[in-house]
Amino acid sequence: MGILVTATDSWALWALLLLCAAAGFWFEKTYAGARVSGPIITMLLAFALSNAGVIPAQSAVYDTIWRYLLLLAIPLLLFQANIKQIFSESGKTLLAFLLGLLGVLIGVLLAYWLIPVGKSDWQVAAVFTAQFIGGPENYNQVAGSLSLNNKTLLEGGKAAIHLVFVFYFIILFLLVSIRTLRMQFKEALTDRWGPTVVVVVDETRKGSSIYVPTLSTGLALSAAICALGVWAESVLNWQGAAILIITVVSVILALALPRAMARIEGSNEFGILLMQLLFAVVGASANVSVVAKSAPVLLAVAVIIVVVHLLFVILVGRWLKLSLPEIVIASNAAIGGPLTVAAMTSARRWHHLVVPAVLYGTIGYAIANYIALWLGNWLK
Repeated sequence: MGILVTATDSWALWALLLLCAAAGFWFEKTYAGARVSGPIITMLLAFALSNAGVIPAQSAVYDTIWRYLLLLAIPLLLFQANIKQIFSESGKTLLAFLLGLLGVLIGVLLAYWLIPVGKSDWQVAAVFTAQFIGGPENYNQVAGSLSLNNKTLLEGGKAAIHLVFVFYFIILFLLVSIRTLRMQFKEALTDRWGPTVVVVVDETRKGSSIYVPTLSTGLALSAAICALGVWAESVLNWQGAAILIITVVSVILALALPRAMARIEGSNEFGILLMQLLFAVVGASANVSVVAKSAPVLLAVAVIIVVVHLLFVILVGRWLKLSLPEIVIASNAAIGGPLTVAAMTSARRWHHLVVPAVLYGTIGYAIANYIALWLGNWLK
């Protein structure tokens, strides 16, 4: 049986992805929905559509969202950022991020020793390290550097990682919704973070004031910042520099022109909408049949890496007296990357954590290849 909506049915795909995003927002208006979170509902709906054969696991529409809309969302989320609060949070988030990187390495080594992959086990360990610390581009670059040309392993690894990411994000969102669990960590729920579920419900129900002239100005400004970041990345020939530059320029504007940026009404809400589409794409890209047909053993590898990473960062983070939100955001930055962590911080309304999380996620892009190549050659 073929796919009902094919990869080239662009308008139908856009309609279904936006419908998944809208369903997440509507469900988030209830306390039960806010506890689960809108992005998780959106992601599960897209996941169900993909695995039911309604929408494809790959499409140019998904690439457009990754390449353009998510970058456009970053400045929109930062124009009204509280800079003082951002700086005060950066140090602790950095510590948690470093724990996350160490947790990935421990997970990779454990999976390498436990799961028999064959003669390419050291190469698989390297490319998985590159993907989790960096991203898809790091995965492809390290595979090329280590001459991993087995298409089954390469495609199977990507499919396994996409599938694990769905459940990884579900766990992250649910962890911070469990109040009894959060009370085991050092944080003042009412003063510092606010009871997450209540904050999300209140913001979703009250809506926002959107003034079209200022919002359109904000979109134009955001697009200009993105153009600058992408141009600088091509000149510097540094992968991930675009996101870093976009973030830094947006923060500078918020710091230098706080009153002007505050007048861009609706920019934060529009950014959240764009980020919601990310979770629809993540859900749509995770197809069980693809993993089952290609290399199911690689699913076990990905699961071990993520589980070990999470256990390590949570247990050590609690011992170091970090808050649970700091831990899960740093985990996302270390294993998901700057775009997924920006989406999570905006969805949970932790706007003050967007900047440090995106910065550390970008650092992951920059160092992933070096760590992966070193680890692969050491295991060889």
